[in-house]
Amino acid sequence: MAAVPTRHLDTRTPCEDFDVRSLMGHLIGTAHRGLATARRVPTRDIPHVISSVPDAELAPTYATLSTSIREAWCTAGG
Repeated sequence: MAAVPTRHLDTRTPCEDFDVRSLMGHLIGTAHRGLATARRVPTRDIPHVISSVPDAELAPTYATLSTSIREAWCTAGG
């Protein structure tokens, strides 16, 4: 995500439902759901696409979630 220039966020993707920004939002939503699963929290209220993250925060948000998911699964497993 960090390598994607802001000017490309409105570019279409091969997935009809997503431009680059919404695809990133979908990955962030999926990460939130993965984190909730690791924490044994219901995921039904977590959107599949997060659209509230400012463009400049998309990559840092995903990176932070990735770290949190790893930590949560390590904790859940042991």
